[in-house]
Amino acid sequence: MTRTYTTQPRVGNLPFLGAFNAGARAIGILRLASNVSNAETVTIGADTYEFRTSGSPTAGRIAVDVSSAQTPTVASAALVAAINASGTEAVTALAVSVNEILVYSDTSLSATLAL
Repeated sequence: MTRTYTTQPRVGNLPFLGAFNAGARAIGILRLASNVSNAETVTIGADTYEFRTSGSPTAGRIAVDVSSAQTPTVASAALVAAINASGTEAVTALAVSVNEILVYSDTSLSATLAL
């Protein structure tokens, strides 16, 4: 089973609809509302994180160890750890509740656009 998690650019609680502050950072909230399953994935840029109850992830993916439990609480903490330890994208993840993760860019939009 594959579940797709997406985020939309937001400014506070409102969707991003127009011009941006060039010094701002891209941010997104990921909410896990139910238990995850083995081999479900979350993609951030070029990094694909794969929840694993056992065994190794698919080649090229980053393992998120949920062998102890697949609840949103355990999965969120494991995903935060995987993003911050193994990801190649310039982002940081923070747990903001037991099932919500704040992911933000380590660089400003102006730096990203200059690439």
